[in-house]
Amino acid sequence: MTSWLYASALVLGLSFLSPWASLARADEGEVVLARVMVDRASVYSGPGAGYRQVYSAQRGDAFRVRGRASRGFWLRIELADGRQGFVLGQAVTTYVVSEDDAPDERPLPWLLSPSGLPLAHGELALVAGALGSGGLFGGRVSYLFDPAFGVEVSGGVAVASSGRLVLATVGPIVNFFPSSPLGLFATVQSGLTASSPNADTFLLDRGSIATLSGGIGLRLSLRYGLTLRIEARGHAFIEPDRYVTREEISGGLAVFF
Repeated sequence: MTSWLYASALVLGLSFLSPWASLARADEGEVVLARVMVDRASVYSGPGAGYRQVYSAQRGDAFRVRGRASRGFWLRIELADGRQGFVLGQAVTTYVVSEDDAPDERPLPWLLSPSGLPLAHGELALVAGALGSGGLFGGRVSYLFDPAFGVEVSGGVAVASSGRLVLATVGPIVNFFPSSPLGLFATVQSGLTASSPNADTFLLDRGSIATLSGGIGLRLSLRYGLTLRIEARGHAFIEPDRYVTREEISGGLAVFF
């Protein structure tokens, strides 16, 4: 019975120490990788489950190991987008390869990263572009019910020779291919626009005008948690006896939270 206990303790000890052994034997020009051995492993911003989850790794995913925590059984790994996080050592196995053999399955790994949508609760974007013949600057905030669907609130200020428009709309947003570095989205929104026309123009009446908006866009997931948004929207400004349409082309940066 005693020998069985010693053997079990030895196996557990070797299992515990194997990641540290891989770290210790890596030479110059070699890379230590951690491969996920469980169905799903959470990656945290710090060495503990009480820290914020920054990524959810799946079985077979491999990451470069950048070190170990000063306390506990946690490895510091580098995610595909360049950020670093901590994974429980018992969820991975480590091994040493040459720098040339280190896997990197992303296209354009120096630029692109996995999308942040799968773990996000919302998105904040700042955009600039053109609305009709004028310039536009705006912001968009989304609340995501799941990675593929949410509600977006949009606001912006457009300035042209005909006057100034302040837009505020809200509506659903649908995200296609949310896990891809290159994803599409579409939205349909309604709201109000405050119109301040110049004295010599008759584009829109002064005051609040009902507004319908809709469009499509493209997200490009970059390293370090940044996302590039490029989109095209159409706006219909509805007055009692007519409506006026204008097209928007805009782009900007977004972050997920």
